[in-house]
Amino acid sequence: DLNSYIGFSMTADARMMVLPQTNLNRQIWEISDSKASTPTQLTFGNETHYESVSWIGNDYIVFDQDENSSYDNYNIWRMRPDGSDRVQLTYGSDDNTQPSVSPDGTTIVFVSRRSGKRQLWRMNADGSDLRQLTEFPNGIFNPRFSNDGRWVYFGTSEAGVSRVRRVS
Repeated sequence: DLNSYIGFSMTADARMMVLPQTNLNRQIWEISDSKASTPTQLTFGNETHYESVSWIGNDYIVFDQDENSSYDNYNIWRMRPDGSDRVQLTYGSDDNTQPSVSPDGTTIVFVSRRSGKRQLWRMNADGSDLRQLTEFPNGIFNPRFSNDGRWVYFGTSEAGVSRVRRVS
């Protein structure tokens, strides 16, 4: 059981107890900038977890999803803002996560363990042309494109010190 339980109460004879369950069932929601807008849930289901989302223009949302509730085996998907047209872009048990889309919408960078440790990878917006961008001794996290799309900034931890690096 991967849920958390906080506090509990037991009957005097210890035959029954009650307890509140903390369930971290993450979903993706959309809300427009309109003050009258009501949030719309785009994803549904139990034991699926989402860590990161990024827009491809106004046409698609790119996100990572963990389908087996392990929190360490994500893959990257794309869908329309209404939740339709879902397409899986990465496959396998390489923990493909933290997607970030280039300003022109043509490239997605993400973190993956497909080379053995968490490194930065890139692919086209349709999931083709996978390429490794970094080879650091320590793991990489949180990639983000610069506004002009020329650089990808990311975090790394080296000898216990967090650093921000960049790659073209």
